[in-house]
Amino acid sequence: MAPSTELRNVLITGAATGFGREVAFRLAEKGFTVYATVEVYGQVQTLKRQAAERGVSLHVSKLDVTVEGDRRKALDWDIEILVNNAGVGEGGATVDILEWNVRHQFDVNVTGPLMLTQGIAKQMARRGRGRIIWVSSREGLNVNPFTGIYSASKHAVEAIAESMKDELQEFGVEVATMNPGPFLTGFNDRIFQTWEGGRTTRSSGCTTTRSSPSRVRSSTPSPSTRRSRRWRRARSTRTGTSSRRRCSRRRSS
Repeated sequence: MAPSTELRNVLITGAATGFGREVAFRLAEKGFTVYATVEVYGQVQTLKRQAAERGVSLHVSKLDVTVEGDRRKALDWDIEILVNNAGVGEGGATVDILEWNVRHQFDVNVTGPLMLTQGIAKQMARRGRGRIIWVSSREGLNVNPFTGIYSASKHAVEAIAESMKDELQEFGVEVATMNPGPFLTGFNDRIFQTWEGGRTTRSSGCTTTRSSPSRVRSSTPSPSTRRSRRWRRARSTRTGTSSRRRCSRRRSS
């Protein structure tokens, strides 16, 4: 059945797993034209195969929100609904997280999506219609220990979305946020592994860890880090989820 709304072309970033993938599948099932984008080329064929198994048709493409060339090609897709879902989580005590990780957090969660949205929002404004959805988090409304940097990025998203809503209203463009809490997509557990081993680097669609040559983490963790370890172990016990995996994918939840 075709969607009742006139808005049909949907772009979803971070669609390789989790929320992004499921939303892409369900919208495609309802007849929307879905551009489901992933961070790296290695995820393209996997998502195409999963879509075929689900019996839906997706336009799957590599779109890293931090890469200008990737963002530019999205301007050719006539997007009417933009779902800013891509994101990453840096966990740990705010006094321990390295500068590179902080910058990476804001590049992926804030700066990259904003640059992507600017171009698409202008197209929507010229057409006089459109919808922009920012996938924020409950952490964008409050803050908890050991998620301060991630929360800061989501508070920035909330501010951008609120301002953008008022600025684009007269042009017929709707702007909203979604604020999910903990779901068993694996994203929340992986947040608390990113600080282990020092600096974060992306490889094959995962966020792996390595020690920065200039800032090797001390073998003696700070009291805040030791507390983080205890809190993370207790959290895993309560939720019954594993926190052993060292591969932290870009947000799909």
